[in-house]
Amino acid sequence: MSFGANVVKKVQDAFKVRPMMPFGMSFEIGTIGIVEDDQFSTRGTVESVLKIPRGSIVQSRQSSNWQATSGEDVELNILGDGEASALFPAAPKANVKIEVSFSKAESFLVTVNNLTISTLREPLALIEAMQDAYRRGVWRKDYILIYETVTPAETLLLLSRSAGTKLLLTADTKVAPAGLADIAGKFSLSYQSEDLMRFASGGQPLFYNAYRVKESFWTGNLAAETFGADDPTGGILEHV
Repeated sequence: MSFGANVVKKVQDAFKVRPMMPFGMSFEIGTIGIVEDDQFSTRGTVESVLKIPRGSIVQSRQSSNWQATSGEDVELNILGDGEASALFPAAPKANVKIEVSFSKAESFLVTVNNLTISTLREPLALIEAMQDAYRRGVWRKDYILIYETVTPAETLLLLSRSAGTKLLLTADTKVAPAGLADIAGKFSLSYQSEDLMRFASGGQPLFYNAYRVKESFWTGNLAAETFGADDPTGGILEHV
């Protein structure tokens, strides 16, 4: 399993959404593209590919926090105000600090807070336009449609490139965090022993959900079913 595949699987298992990879890229609902090696590549939008409006979007805001690590290969040690760091003895003792140890090259830590979830209201309304685009050779069977995005207000993503990476996070506070939920937006990376991927920008989409048209629909072996709240796709679309 590649590094990207490991991150995607762990995040999907924990959050039920896919991370936008490579991290830092951002795309909106209605974006169309393909997933190769667990990274999304844009091929256009509903407007540019299907030549119709995207449709309305429903938004909800959640004060809940999402946190995940790659597993036992991640070790955290919270140091109170005045305590010295064993990993970085030269670091100032003032304020709260968190030591982070990544024992594997693919180790990671993800924590996000205060989420805005945006969802396409009627994805099935695009099916007829997809069929027309498919007949014209514009739509490919492996295309996916981004129908939902998750935008955290605060984000902290740390991904190690090599085994044995040591980090020190610091915050301008004397109150120790209760856990990972209190790190994003409050703690920043101050010291590191090895190079790593870091992403700490909030306010932009970081996760997504996508639909793909089922293969059996293109071959004519699948007809639209009655759909409701439990399946807004009529059995035609499948989650990616």
